[in-house]
Amino acid sequence: MSENEIDELRRRFAREAMALMERKGEEVSRTRLAAELGIARARIDAVFPEESDLLEAVTAEWFAPKLAVMDEVMASDLPPPRKMYEFFARRFILPPARVFMLGRFVCAGLIPHAGACLCD
Repeated sequence: MSENEIDELRRRFAREAMALMERKGEEVSRTRLAAELGIARARIDAVFPEESDLLEAVTAEWFAPKLAVMDEVMASDLPPPRKMYEFFARRFILPPARVFMLGRFVCAGLIPHAGACLCD
């Protein structure tokens, strides 16, 4: 297998393991993942030689959207306080479609806020 194929399988298997953890509410081993996917354990072992490799891939897959939000905000030309606001608003407080509107309402004085406006 090429490195790209292994990377794609790593992401796919990690997403499958995450879905399985959400359904079952427990940690997923390589053996359990192979059984649930109906594939040979050797195929899982080729992608995750160590049990910890599966956990690392699941962790990376879980953090990927959060890091994408952070990268997008950090790449913007916004002042640092606004970047902080945008990161938390986009990631933790509101769905992305509502972030822009909230920021505009705060800056327009339509929503009360503590401290200085972050738009400045």
